[in-house]
Amino acid sequence: MALKLLDIPPEVLDHILSYLDIEPPSLQALHQEPSITLTESNVQPLKKLSLISHSLRRLIIPRLFKFSRIWLDWLCIEDLVELSSGSEDIDDFLNFVRLNDVRSHVEGLVLYTEVDLDPELDSTGLRHIRDSFGNSGFCGFAHLWRNLLTVLNPLFITMVAPPSTLTLLASCISKQQDAWAFDMPFHILHLKHSYTAPIVGSLKPVRVADLFYLRDWSHCTLNEGSSLKAYSTDEYSLKIAPSIATLRPFKFMTWFTSLDYIAIFPLTSHTYEISGLVKAMPNLESLRVRLAPEPSSKEDKERMRKNVPADMWMELDNGYSLILHSISALDRLKHFESLDYAAAGLQAGIDAALERKMRGWRRCGEGCWIRDSSLDSTKGPVTELI
Repeated sequence: MALKLLDIPPEVLDHILSYLDIEPPSLQALHQEPSITLTESNVQPLKKLSLISHSLRRLIIPRLFKFSRIWLDWLCIEDLVELSSGSEDIDDFLNFVRLNDVRSHVEGLVLYTEVDLDPELDSTGLRHIRDSFGNSGFCGFAHLWRNLLTVLNPLFITMVAPPSTLTLLASCISKQQDAWAFDMPFHILHLKHSYTAPIVGSLKPVRVADLFYLRDWSHCTLNEGSSLKAYSTDEYSLKIAPSIATLRPFKFMTWFTSLDYIAIFPLTSHTYEISGLVKAMPNLESLRVRLAPEPSSKEDKERMRKNVPADMWMELDNGYSLILHSISALDRLKHFESLDYAAAGLQAGIDAALERKMRGWRRCGEGCWIRDSSLDSTKGPVTELI
């Protein structure tokens, strides 16, 4: 007699299902240019299998919602900005995970939105909103995160949003006055912590209900997309990229032990801000950087043709010099990786910059370097800036 799928013991069937439990698209695309399609995938084996029967669905549901996503529409964002009681969509999602008893299975959470808030809401306007509520911070968005993280305890959170909206989601302040000069429809902020904390009572009693303080986050990925459009504007070097990277110094920055910074030809003025962000994380042990397009990107090659090549490569060289200089201030940093090393045409320039800046380090693979204390006695610390 042929064995039916549902005749298999549940623990064996669950083990079989684990082979269909693939990495979510949001993690696979973290280092690609930010897009609202970050969470989309045509490969959905568990979802399709869950449609076969109720019995299978009950078994699959914990895995099916292991990586969950929440879409924030205009009504939801408006409610949060206006400090209303919250969002029905968020409440419905939380009620669902409670009802199906899957809250302990949610390991990753993605919040994404296309809502681009008023570009005139610049750093002064945002600061006014924050100050007008005293120490409560961005109350509506703080309420959102407290609701989510009281019920759920994901190991990572990813936000995909226009820069102005990400500013509010992260309870930060950013300068938006030159946003028009940059082709940055979305930024990605990815936070991760390395342990499983208890859900009940895990929220810290902080004065400002800020997402960064609600968990002891140990890893941050900041993907700010492309600055290529800015190079075609007058006095491009004076333009200020919209970014939360100016957020410092705060206590939570000392918790980060790893940072990935991804961008496409950021301006020198901005990588100066990034280098300051790196310095504000004294406990960093790992730093990974990409400042150029992926070699396979045809779209970026087309956009690059509209600019003066010398300008872009000069800004990239300056960016590496600034970031590598900031490394000299990080005594605990053990690992550095240039994700641009995959482009053969950039390898010689990266090698030259690293030779000048990273004394006391040795190569441990393509684009990877580790600190080697045995080299410190023969080569002094880096003091050169650019």
